[in-house]
Amino acid sequence: MILLIDAGNSIITIGLHNGQKIIKTFTMETKKIKTKDEFALYLISILNLNNIDKTSITGASIASVVPSINNALSEALDTYFNIKPILVEPGIKTGIKLKVDNPKEVGADLIADALAGHVKYKKNLLIINCGTATKYSVVTENGEFIGVAIAPGFQIGSEGLFKKTAQLPDVGLKMPKDPIGKNSVDSISSGLFYSYACSIKCYISLIKEHYGNDLIVILSGGVSRYFSEYLKKEIHYADFNLTLEGLKIIYDKNRYEIT
Repeated sequence: MILLIDAGNSIITIGLHNGQKIIKTFTMETKKIKTKDEFALYLISILNLNNIDKTSITGASIASVVPSINNALSEALDTYFNIKPILVEPGIKTGIKLKVDNPKEVGADLIADALAGHVKYKKNLLIINCGTATKYSVVTENGEFIGVAIAPGFQIGSEGLFKKTAQLPDVGLKMPKDPIGKNSVDSISSGLFYSYACSIKCYISLIKEHYGNDLIVILSGGVSRYFSEYLKKEIHYADFNLTLEGLKIIYDKNRYEIT
């Protein structure tokens, strides 16, 4: 099996691919990873809990937007699994053409998203990745990454409201009952949910004005499952494992280049 690791600023998502499909996904907080041993302890423990022998893991692919933990991730796999992972970075084969000013600035997760979207859908795409940041990427049917817009994610808005106010509670991600609340928790939940979801609606419309109404809109990322139902008229697909699927394609393209 292949380990697929999407290391974001807040959450690390790990997928297990059996050669045909992703069969399991796990998550952990990024801030908990400081050493290779901490990551290995989590990984081995979660595999044991799911009755998966660590010797069945034969390869790994990593997309990380947190450079400070890259060594810990790679060294844990090398030391405890005897695996040299593929890290999505300049020089890795993807087949995606980065039509931006500085290709080195494009996040590894965005490259994985673009590749999976291109391979699966083969259309002009708008890929919305909802994580710590909300990222809107445009990818052509020819596999050209045109660019990206990056906005604060839901969690940043929620934490900012809590930290910058004296009396408002931290409600986290709570589904609202109504656009207008009658108590503090419901009022904050409604404001956070609908302001975030409506900003996505507005940005989809704006991007289509510039890049065409034929764009296939894909919603992905860890937070996206909370908003997919509300946005069902604006999106074509909710593809929650898009980044992980892109990592598997990248692994297949580069597996024989590992030294």
